[in-house]
Amino acid sequence: MDNDPDYVKRLDAEPNEALRKAYRYGDWNIFAGQFFQEITKEKHFIKPFEIPAHWNRFGAYDYGFNHPAAFGWFANDEDGNTYLYRELVKAGKRVDEFAEKLNTYSDTAKLYPVVAGRDCWTQKSTLRDDKQPPTVAEQFRTHGINLVPAVVDRIQGAAQLRDYISWRGRPGDKPRFYIFDTCPITFDAISRMIHDPDRVEDVLKVDATEGDPLSGDDAYDMVRYGLMSRPTITDPVVPKLVRGTVAWHNKMNDKLFDQALDHFKKQQDEQSNWPDMPPFDNESPW
Repeated sequence: MDNDPDYVKRLDAEPNEALRKAYRYGDWNIFAGQFFQEITKEKHFIKPFEIPAHWNRFGAYDYGFNHPAAFGWFANDEDGNTYLYRELVKAGKRVDEFAEKLNTYSDTAKLYPVVAGRDCWTQKSTLRDDKQPPTVAEQFRTHGINLVPAVVDRIQGAAQLRDYISWRGRPGDKPRFYIFDTCPITFDAISRMIHDPDRVEDVLKVDATEGDPLSGDDAYDMVRYGLMSRPTITDPVVPKLVRGTVAWHNKMNDKLFDQALDHFKKQQDEQSNWPDMPPFDNESPW
């Protein structure tokens, strides 16, 4: 920089976005056509930690049999950050087998909502209900997992994910979406998504090769469904005060002070509403 003060300016002026980010930020994981160019292992692929019990948890599911089915367990913290803390991506599993596997994890029952693609609800035919084959959603329900339809708009979903993973220019250069490093299939799927040449704001649809979970976009679709559910920010924990402790007495004193202050303000308001008294007249016969 001492020898060439304009070096950074020239890097920022590089017209090829992939080369610009590689030269400017040292990110050589990006490639031409990559859709989510801000995703990096350093920023998004994190070590697992114990999810606090009070965090809101939700799930997302992308149906598949010959293509892999993908399910994700998500959690939100008090700052609105979302974490994918577990993934299950498998092909060749019947719906009942897949649902049974999900229920081997005790926290599956805590997920709300569990969003899924529209192919989990088939169009009703002219047959009577008792003649209809059960839908994927109905089969899940028999295993205690209630699916709700996800927002499946592809362009909106891609924009939502891009917003969550973006970090440059945000406070602390931190994203809002993190993936535990125990979910490598999902991280890989998001990283290799490319632009659809016919719809530049959409991700190119990629089918898995012979059920290989490392070759399709099923895990990406699952994350897209999850983030489009508008994850609810977790309320902070309110510590319970134990009667008789110093903290409890301080809380009671603050409460009494607030009550006295409210009473004083109320008296002042009432006095300010009293009618004005007539001035004293010395010549009054009274």
